[in-house]
This record gives sequence, structure tokens and C-alpha cells, in this order.
Amino acid sequence: YKPIDPHMLTNKASVFFELQRHKQAQARELEERTAALRVNEMFMAVLSHDLRTPLMSITAAATVIKRQPDPDKVSAMADRVLSSSQRMSRMIEDLLDVTRIRQAGGLTLKLGAADMQAIVQRTLDEVQTGFPDRAIESTLQGNLAGVWDSERLSQVVTNIVGNALHHGSADRPVRVVADGTRPQVVTVSVSNGGTIAPDLLPHLFNPFRGGERAPGRNQGLGLGLYIAHQIVRAHRGSIAVQSQDGTTCFTVELPRESPPTEKWSQT
Repeated sequence: YKPIDPHMLTNKASVFFELQRHKQAQARELEERTAALRVNEMFMAVLSHDLRTPLMSITAAATVIKRQPDPDKVSAMADRVLSSSQRMSRMIEDLLDVTRIRQAGGLTLKLGAADMQAIVQRTLDEVQTGFPDRAIESTLQGNLAGVWDSERLSQVVTNIVGNALHHGSADRPVRVVADGTRPQVVTVSVSNGGTIAPDLLPHLFNPFRGGERAPGRNQGLGLGLYIAHQIVRAHRGSIAVQSQDGTTCFTVELPRESPPTEKWSQT
């Protein structure tokens, strides 16, 4: 009987654990590459449908204008061109944001003294012009001052309120509440009528959200909630959603002063 060399056992164990770590690292890398490939495929598939629609509208309007019809029709066609080009611009900006988030190391925040009351009021005025027939109610309370990126937070409010208007019940108002009554944080909640299917809730903040949306729908590329989530995280805040009993509510919680980092990375 030959005694077992403890050093040999240690070496074998070290090799085994190193192989396991290497195998796990390869599995993570494969998973990340597969996810990146899937997102890139979604980019191309969605873009090929969604950008085509406003582009066709612009082409048709330009064709009519070229024929020099009556002034009223020219004005209507010009409005269509403007609306379609704005839709295309929003889609492109969303894609650029996703590219920054996933590939360029993150978004750049321009932090400064900000007022959530001004952000919410200005944003809701802009959103209301696009939905003149929908009721949007707001409640602003407490001290709503903080150190944030105002433009990015306006984008958050726009995306969440826009989601509520597109998917919420048309016969119930969208309610926005900005609450600054706590000393360290400010919260913004957006609620609407309607309930989100339970199987969709875990994926709401994913880009494109799989098969939830059909290509060609006017609300955009399905990136709004994903970008909102990433902007809130960049401010070291949180965003959550509750949907039950016929009501859906998104709640954003922000520290009054976000860390003064120029960029943040997706994790």
C-alpha cells in the first residue's frame, strides 16, 4: 500500500477547480455573446419594419407636394412629413442610447441643480400636445429639488407616461405624482388603468421585450422602459412596477444627489 501524497491531491484539486472556473467563464462569455447577438438581430428586424413606415409616409407626402396641389393639401402633407421625421428621429435616438448603454460604456450624465416640479410640468405639457384627447393629472408635493440630469429625467417621465398612454385604459386618466416630502429621496409615480399580464412583468425593462410588440406599431421600438430603467440606475435610483386589480403603477425613486460620475456601466 502506497500512501497518498497530500501535495499531489492539492495539485489535482487546484487543477480541477481551475478547470471549473475556466468552464464557468466560458459559459458566461457564451451567454453574453448569445444575448448580444439576439439583441443585434432584434435591432435589424425591428428597424427594417419600424423605420420603413414613417419613411414611406414621407415619400408619399413628398410625391404629393411635388405635384403642386392646393395650399391646404400642401400644408397637411408638410405636417405629415414633420410628424414622420420626428418619429424617425426618436427611434434613432433610442437606438443610439442603447448602443451607448451596451457598447460604449454607458450614458453620460450632465448633473446639476434641478427641480422635479419643472421637469414634470414641462414634460407633461409636451406629452399632452400629442394626446389632446387623453386626461393626464398631476400632483406635486414637498421639496422637489435635487442634483440630477434634467434632460435625462425628462426622458424618463416621457417614456413612462407615453407607455401609460399607449397601453393604459383610454377611459381612465394617467396620474402622475411627484413626492418630495422625504428628506433624502424624491419619488415620481405614474399610474394608469389596466393590468399587465403577470408573465410580462419580469421582462418590462428588457429591450424590445421579446414578442410582446408587433413590428410597425407607432409607439416606437419598444425601448422606452428599458432606457428609462437605465437612466434611473445611472442616477443610483430605482424603478419598480405594480400591476393588479385593474391598475398599473410605475414608481421611480431618486436620491436627491446622484454620484458625480460621468459614466456608468451596465451590469
